[in-house]
Amino acid sequence: MIMIQYFIVKNEGRVTMTKVEVRNGNLEQAMSVFKNSLAKNNIPSEVKKRQHAVKPGEQKRAAKEAGIKKAQKANKKSSGYRNFSSSYKKPSNNTAPRPAQANISDKTEKAGE
Repeated sequence: MIMIQYFIVKNEGRVTMTKVEVRNGNLEQAMSVFKNSLAKNNIPSEVKKRQHAVKPGEQKRAAKEAGIKKAQKANKKSSGYRNFSSSYKKPSNNTAPRPAQANISDKTEKAGE
C-alpha cells in the first residue's frame, strides 16, 4: 500500500496533514485527489505566503489597503450601484407608448392666427 502525505505547520503550532491512499496502482487519480484536498485546505495559498518574509510595515500597509478596498466595495453596494445590487431589476419593455407630439409647424400656425 502506497500513501501520499503532506505536512504543514501553521502559526498556532498545529500540524495539518493530508493523506491519500493509492488504490490499484492508480497514481494519477491519487494525485488528483491529493491536489484537490490541498486546495480545499488552502495550502497552496499558505505556501505562497511563506515563500518570502514580509516586513511588519508592509504587512500593515497591505492590511490597510485591503480594508480600504473592502470599505469602497461596501459603499458601492449600499449606494445601490447597478452592478452590485442584487435587487436591481431591468425596466420592462412593456411600457405604454408615448403620446404623439404635435408638429412645431402646427403650433406656429395656431399662434399666428
